[in-house]
Amino acid sequence: MRVPPVIQSLREGTAVAHQRLDEAVDLEVRVRRADDRLGLVRAFYRFHAAAEAVLRRSLTGVDGYDPERASRLPVLRSDLQALGAAEPPVDLMPDGADRAEGLGWLYVVEGSALGGHVLSRQLYGQGIDLTGLGFLSFYGDDVGVRWRQVMAIIDREVSTQHADPGRVVSGARHAFDFAFSVLRSPAIPQNPLYD
Repeated sequence: MRVPPVIQSLREGTAVAHQRLDEAVDLEVRVRRADDRLGLVRAFYRFHAAAEAVLRRSLTGVDGYDPERASRLPVLRSDLQALGAAEPPVDLMPDGADRAEGLGWLYVVEGSALGGHVLSRQLYGQGIDLTGLGFLSFYGDDVGVRWRQVMAIIDREVSTQHADPGRVVSGARHAFDFAFSVLRSPAIPQNPLYD
């Protein structure tokens, strides 16, 4: 499958931030420990509540993007209930984003679904209890189809000059920074990578 130039730019332009986030979240370890799982699910709820607000504001009217279909909040609410917890307050809200930056946020939010699905399958195969982790496999086996749809949306918006590719990458970097601030393990200090 051909990788659109904007997607290649996103991969290259966010590689450091993506690796930094993966290391700071320490997802594979934290989902296995009962004492870390609830805090992690709360953090993902806070991240998605804020990120989805950014996406609704910036991508309204973008063909192929349906904020209701893409919302992980109902699944995260169910996950929190399964863990005996209520929804946490959403006290962090990132700065506004324009349409191009919103596409960068979309890249980060939807890209996380790929990794979550792989991890969910690994945990299941190892016999790990998945209580409270339904959000990891939000799209189930349709995750690949959804990812290709997202890449097509981003490529179309850039190709038709509705979005500047540099601003798309900038939006993705800000999304990774925001994810780092919300999702990082408590042992990792706050330290934004991008201004």
